Amino acid sequence: MTTHIPVCLKQVIEYLKVKPGHWYIDATFGGGGYSLAILNAGGYVIGIDWDKQAIIAGKKRLESACPSGVSYHLIHSNYANMLSIIKKYKISQVSGVVFDLGFSSDQLTGGRGFSFNQLEELLDLRYDQTAGRPAWQLIPSLTTEELSQTLMVYGQIGNSDLIAQALKAKAAETQLKVSHVVEIAKRFNPKSGRIHPATTLFQALRILVNRELDNLKAGLAAAESGLADGGRLVVVSFHSGEDRLVKQFFKQSQHLKLITKKAVKPSPDELKNNPKSRSAKLRVAEKINLNKK
Repeated sequence: MTTHIPVCLKQVIEYLKVKPGHWYIDATFGGGGYSLAILNAGGYVIGIDWDKQAIIAGKKRLESACPSGVSYHLIHSNYANMLSIIKKYKISQVSGVVFDLGFSSDQLTGGRGFSFNQLEELLDLRYDQTAGRPAWQLIPSLTTEELSQTLMVYGQIGNSDLIAQALKAKAAETQLKVSHVVEIAKRFNPKSGRIHPATTLFQALRILVNRELDNLKAGLAAAESGLADGGRLVVVSFHSGEDRLVKQFFKQSQHLKLITKKAVKPSPDELKNNPKSRSAKLRVAEKINLNKK
């Protein structure tokens, strides 16, 4: 059972302009909220997620929620592989692609060190535990300068040099656990208001471990190539670096026209019902036919 609430669901479905019988890609399947809404509107779905547990749970959810004969495929993969996935199912082009770049609430219970409350878990932070190195192995392999720069860029952490030194020192003593990172975050960021003091630190390390910005660049390029003329690309981001990357990609592309001139924010009602949506920014672009006169 999923606990993840899809952000800007109503706006996403409206901007996708779902057409019955057309194929759409949910590039970050998560709890399946977008996919289910697309299917309910008559569209067909390819759902992609790097988290294998999300795909396993998603198959059960869609099987119970959808009538027989509804077309969908759920794939355990990275959305950077989108074009090869489309080709596998012999789909020429799709009518829409949606990315939700936020962190899924379902992953807090996955035993990978995502939750601040699971203090004794090793600091893994990988979406896919079959790929790459966990954070507790990756951090010792970086220089203090490399780690500091990562924290500055991905977390906008002002005292990143001191935090990097503390992380490296602790990693030299023992395998890093959630408790170690939380303690370091509290030491250097004691006043964080309503937000947990370790939030931005964990975010930066998660982006590093999963190479999220590199994968996003590849995923956006793949989505642009896979879209049919008139198809919509919808992206919901939660991190300033991700939003900036999406904005620049849309602006520089010769094959996309902007549908949203400014980022769309969650409605007041959504913010009230789901406070975690507060940092969400939604941007939309449409594939254009350069040969059409």
